[in-house]
Amino acid sequence: MRILVVSIILLIGFQSNAQIAFFEEYAGDGNDFGQGVVQLPDSSYVITGASSSFSGFQTDVFLLCIDSSGAYKWSTYVSHHETDWGRRVMYQEGDGFYVAGYTNSMGNGGYDFYLFKTDLTGNLIWERTYGNEGWDRVHDAALTRDTGVVMVGETNDISGDQDAYIVRTDNNGDTLWTHRFGGNGDDLATSVAKWNDTTFIASGKIYLEDSLQHKVFLRCFYDDGTVLWQDTIGDNGNYQVNDFIFDTDTLQASGVHYLDDSDDKDVYYLSYDLNGQNVKYEFFPHNDGDTRGVGLAYYSYQNTRISAYTSQSDLSFPVGEDLIQGRLTKELFYAGAVGNQIAREGQDECGEIIPTSDGGVMMVGYTSWRIGIFSNWIFAWKIGPDGLYPWQDEVGPVFQLVGQKEIENDVDVQVFPNPFKDELNVNLLTNDAVNYRIIDLNGRTLLTGELYQSGTIDSGILSKGLYLLELYTNDRRIFVDQIIKQ
Repeated sequence: MRILVVSIILLIGFQSNAQIAFFEEYAGDGNDFGQGVVQLPDSSYVITGASSSFSGFQTDVFLLCIDSSGAYKWSTYVSHHETDWGRRVMYQEGDGFYVAGYTNSMGNGGYDFYLFKTDLTGNLIWERTYGNEGWDRVHDAALTRDTGVVMVGETNDISGDQDAYIVRTDNNGDTLWTHRFGGNGDDLATSVAKWNDTTFIASGKIYLEDSLQHKVFLRCFYDDGTVLWQDTIGDNGNYQVNDFIFDTDTLQASGVHYLDDSDDKDVYYLSYDLNGQNVKYEFFPHNDGDTRGVGLAYYSYQNTRISAYTSQSDLSFPVGEDLIQGRLTKELFYAGAVGNQIAREGQDECGEIIPTSDGGVMMVGYTSWRIGIFSNWIFAWKIGPDGLYPWQDEVGPVFQLVGQKEIENDVDVQVFPNPFKDELNVNLLTNDAVNYRIIDLNGRTLLTGELYQSGTIDSGILSKGLYLLELYTNDRRIFVDQIIKQ
């Protein structure tokens, strides 16, 4: 059982300018995976991913909102009956959130691309699926100028052939066009970003028959689906880009280079002239262990870059990879270590890394196997704008993941007495039957039942403390309130 401790926020002053740098973890009572993050105008963040802490069984897509210092604000989730995974969250000011991922709870079979929209407080507005009879999974997504979405990933037909897959939707989630492309090997689109108002670049890996190897591909296309050009990059081995950024008309990318005829791998960096469609330079610094580039972000400090990469060597734990942040020059050469690595006993992974409005960098992901606990935790790792790096603590405190955001209750309910000792009375000013559950601050559901107009909940199994009472119908929550047992 997890013990939840209130976290002390790390606010660090630097000369006359206040900086914010923190490393915080968020968990419920299941397995929790951070995958994507977006910063809001008030400098708070919304994180998405997958979690089994909300429903207790399958993984659900969640939205977690934290403030600019990493403190929990609210969380919510979209639940179905099997596996749902959020990969990217996108924000449209004054409108709401778009969340892209994949699901096998609905759709055409196997996994399908999954996109849903919520309002500004995380309430579901609509949801859609896209794909074929095999496995289709989203790895990245971006908003278009008309608040549609471009999603990239992979599609697998029933025979097992894997191709890169791009889906473009309008602002209601309806499909406008799709691209499927690749060779006889496994092809994959890992990342996409808007180059200018109408033009996007997608990247990943593609199999080339002449070399019998995978190379990096770059595909440039308009938002109407017209492909402007495509290039393949990489010699002497297999290559894959996992993330990239733009420096004006130069694309800078991070990924992995697999050595010839072996499973050994090194971080791979690429600089590419988009206007000339030429490689400016590419290199893969060799290490004794296996390294894999998973994220890249612009960093205002000395006009550098933050590279997120995984590492597994003789110094690592035998299970999983450790996660490291390194600082690079503008030319993508090593410029110094950043803070300390995450080195838990299991897999430590970056979901997404982005620049922040204060000139810093935010990375979200998940850690595994904290001391005494064999499950996954979400983390948010914020670097300050002037080279201020937070300390990551193996035994530090943890914020709750499963909690209830403040919502306007849809029904009139009387809950009394509150605080209570043995029995809690609930009067519903409605003729509809509703379900209830009582949740502790670890996100565990302790009591469930049904109420019709009025009823009494026997709280005999509850210890003294603070809980959430939630009322819901088959498709949505309609009421939530804090209750206190004395």
